Amino acid sequence: MSALVSGLVGAAMAIAITAISTKTRRPVKSDTEGWKTLQTGWLINGTLIGSAGMSAFFGHIWLFVGSSRADAEMQMLYALALFLVFGLCTIYLAWSSYAKSVLWKGNQLKIVRVFGSTRTVPFGDIRNVTKNDLLGLYRLSFKDGKTIRILKEMRGIEQLLAKLPRRKF
Repeated sequence: MSALVSGLVGAAMAIAITAISTKTRRPVKSDTEGWKTLQTGWLINGTLIGSAGMSAFFGHIWLFVGSSRADAEMQMLYALALFLVFGLCTIYLAWSSYAKSVLWKGNQLKIVRVFGSTRTVPFGDIRNVTKNDLLGLYRLSFKDGKTIRILKEMRGIEQLLAKLPRRKF
C-alpha cells in the first residue's frame, strides 16, 4: 500500500472517529449541589491510552530491543524521537484534561486545579471566549487578565458555552 493511500485511509479514520465522538457525546448531569462538571469522553481517554501505549512501545524498542540492520543507528534515533513525541503528547493531553476541573452552576464558573486552588468567578467576568481549532480547545479570558484553556472534546462543553453570555466563539 502506498504512503498516499495509507495517509488518506488514516485521515478518513480520524475524521470518522471525531464525527462519531461528537455525535455520541452525552450531556453532563448536575451533582447533588447543582454543579455541572466538564468530563473527559471516550475520545480523550482512548487517545491518552493509545498515545501512552505508543510511547511505551517505542521506548521499549529504544531501550531494550535495538536493531540489527545496517541503518540501526538511524532507526534508534527514530525510535527515540517517536518515544519522546508520543510521551510529550500524552503528558500534554493528560494535563489538559485532568489537571483542572471546570464546574458551573447558575451564572458561576468554578475552576479547581489539581494542586488544590479553587477559583469561582461570575460569568460576567468572562471577557472573551475564543476557539482554537489547531490545538482543539476553547480559551476563556477573564477581566483580571487570567485565562483558562478547555479542550473542545470535553463532555459538557456545549452546555457550558450555551450558558455563557454571548461572546466571540
